[in-house]
Amino acid sequence: MEADQPKRFGTIFTKNIAISSNTKLFRLDFKKGESFNFLAGQFVMIARKTEEGKEVKRAYSFCSPPYEKGYTEYCVKIVSGGAISEWFDKLPLNTEVEIIGPYGKFVVTDFSKDILMIAAGTGIAPFRGMIKQLLHDGFNKKIHLLYGFHSEHDYLFRKEIEQLAAMHKNLIVRPTASIPENPSAWKFDTGRVISIVPKYIKDTNFSTFVCGPPPMVKDTVNELKNIGFNEKGIHLDVWG
Repeated sequence: MEADQPKRFGTIFTKNIAISSNTKLFRLDFKKGESFNFLAGQFVMIARKTEEGKEVKRAYSFCSPPYEKGYTEYCVKIVSGGAISEWFDKLPLNTEVEIIGPYGKFVVTDFSKDILMIAAGTGIAPFRGMIKQLLHDGFNKKIHLLYGFHSEHDYLFRKEIEQLAAMHKNLIVRPTASIPENPSAWKFDTGRVISIVPKYIKDTNFSTFVCGPPPMVKDTVNELKNIGFNEKGIHLDVWG
């Protein structure tokens, strides 16, 4: 499937669910009969008009896969004073929301290799859609997900990810909490996600993707280069 050329769509805001103390899952439904094609890993611009009539736009990755038709979902950290996130969170359901897209090249194009995904925080968003689409399409190489977050309560989509890993043995998940609130009950790695890269990644034969805030992406790329990865071959999605 190919992605559509970017254009404006009017969608309907139908879901606002808390998935952590500061992060929401938002769903936008397309109007009946409207077609929208995108690739897992791409993003849209969500747009609104201010009281002064100025258009404000922010980029959000799809966290739902393309095979789930009729709607798209977004994993949004709510920032106080955020031009879009706070507005979005306060928006009544069934309100129309304009999106512009799809955009982006943070997509899998080489299906002959194992895939390495490294995420921090809401950087899990594009990977959720990518993983679900790959598994839905019968991808049989290994998918390695290294995912870092602050505490175990910030492990976004944990139940869903663990269920997918249990159902698909080629999905290998390595979560790490920087500061677990209950260290004795946390049975996985601790520390920043960069700290577990050399522990689990021993060669460079991957299609590689990194998503997170600028310092995390920079440090992760440097660590991958130390292992022997070619920086030009690493797909990056930097936000914040």
